[in-house]
Amino acid sequence: MEQQQLPQVPLPSDNLNRISKTECLALITAPIARGFGYRHLWIGYTGSGKTYANVELLAASEGAHKRMVIVDQKTSSVDQTPYLAVCDTEIPTIEDLDKVKPDDRGHTQAIIRGPGMTGNLEDLISFDELARKLWTMGLDGKGVLFSPDELSDACEGERSWLRGTGDKRSYMRHLYTQGRTNKISIAANAQHVQEIPRAAISNSDTLGIFVQDRKELPYYASSNFLDSREIEIVAGLKEYEFLFVKRGMESVVCRF
Repeated sequence: MEQQQLPQVPLPSDNLNRISKTECLALITAPIARGFGYRHLWIGYTGSGKTYANVELLAASEGAHKRMVIVDQKTSSVDQTPYLAVCDTEIPTIEDLDKVKPDDRGHTQAIIRGPGMTGNLEDLISFDELARKLWTMGLDGKGVLFSPDELSDACEGERSWLRGTGDKRSYMRHLYTQGRTNKISIAANAQHVQEIPRAAISNSDTLGIFVQDRKELPYYASSNFLDSREIEIVAGLKEYEFLFVKRGMESVVCRF
């Protein structure tokens, strides 16, 4: 008699609605077609795939912006940042932005490396200063694409924007809340949501959340950041998969 095989119980991410990379990128960048900037936030630990996904997003949307500025301070040597796949100009400081020459499209693009390029911790990027410069750049309405590889570097303590001296306005907050109409887009990475302002999350039109360590999941539940269904999904995601969250639609799973 042939032995009956028991049905396999699928992992949580096997039964979910999924979308393709093309569909996901179109949803993230949809505001551009209406003349606005987008806000997207990738969340995941080192090695989860968020930087690769971010490079794909930047490649898909950089052409709609006259300027692109990436900040990657953590990569420890020149010519090693993964963002060279989408931008071939590395500079050490904010001041060097003014020296970057436009490409044949008239677009300027740069990766600000700070101590990742100079080896000097005194060269850490002032995000408030940079955000103020980007705000000024965006006033012509021709588009600025800003991508901080670690958003918590722009924060003071756990949940507040780092602000420069002598000016009560936080320009990082200003970029998030008012930069859309000037076609300023933000594609940011963060390892831990508890280290960034909640406004950065609520002002993001879309989120990509990679698999989270189970130590992180109680925070998601207690802060009502994700519902119980979404927490179960995030806990069971496979390598390089992420939960895609967008206002007005049910969360889905994607992999670039």
